[in-house]
Amino acid sequence: MSYITSTSDGICAKYLLVVGAVSCATIAVGITVYGQYREVSQNIEGRQHNSAVRERIGEFIDQGNGLMRECAIKEAPPPEDAANAWANTVEAYLAAQLGASYVIRFRDPTGTPSMALNGADPAHQNLWFGIYIRMLRLEQFSREIP
Repeated sequence: MSYITSTSDGICAKYLLVVGAVSCATIAVGITVYGQYREVSQNIEGRQHNSAVRERIGEFIDQGNGLMRECAIKEAPPPEDAANAWANTVEAYLAAQLGASYVIRFRDPTGTPSMALNGADPAHQNLWFGIYIRMLRLEQFSREIP
């Protein structure tokens, strides 16, 4: 009887060992597949986010170009309120989507070549140049976002 019991116990232990190994392997494969799925999902979400950000920056560039054209109209007052509203909207968007460092860079004129609006008075010229600086930054941000 002891021979049957020890053989039965040995078979049971081997069975449990095989079941345990198969279970561990299944869990490992499942974790790997889930990790890859999650990485692919995050990449897709990141690309969609970046695409939406680039599209919105393009809209801001278009609006800024319109403001610059308005600054070139000498007979009309400079569009200061519209330019300030545009800059505030852009800054709020940049802070929410890309972070505060983008707002700081958006305002920073460092490295901007001097440009002038021919025949403009100082008010039109200063506003135009302020928009110009910000437009260069938006173009830069658009190129940086993959």
